[in-house]
Amino acid sequence: MKRLDSPFVVKAYDLLELKKVQTLQLEKCNGYPADVAVDLLGRSKFDEYLAAKVFYNILCGVRYLHDEGVVHRDLKPANIIVDFSDISSPQIKIIDLGLAKDHGREHRFDLMVSRNGTCSYMAPEIYREESYTRLVDVWSLGCCFF
Repeated sequence: MKRLDSPFVVKAYDLLELKKVQTLQLEKCNGYPADVAVDLLGRSKFDEYLAAKVFYNILCGVRYLHDEGVVHRDLKPANIIVDFSDISSPQIKIIDLGLAKDHGREHRFDLMVSRNGTCSYMAPEIYREESYTRLVDVWSLGCCFF
């Protein structure tokens, strides 16, 4: 995942191994998980216009991942960091690519079959243990924004 380079996706710098323990060195992200960030900001300030900006940025991040052949498979508010320090231009980072499947750009439409994700945000085809595509991330986003 070190090859990923987007302002909307957490950057992985290095994988360190010391005495059989692996540590992933990641970019520091400012902000809070999406659900916490909205609560801290206050529901009255989180109007439709601001929600559209945040949603657009998240969609840009997911589109980038999909264009690169990466399916996140665990999109949920806890895995989206939102920074409202500049309320006119909220920043987001998609984090926790631990369950992601990296097909690479040339195989980005390949099917998957493993059951991964968080139940509350999981697409029906994963529950039914059917093959699925990157569209399961779109289902998860719908659950996030419902």
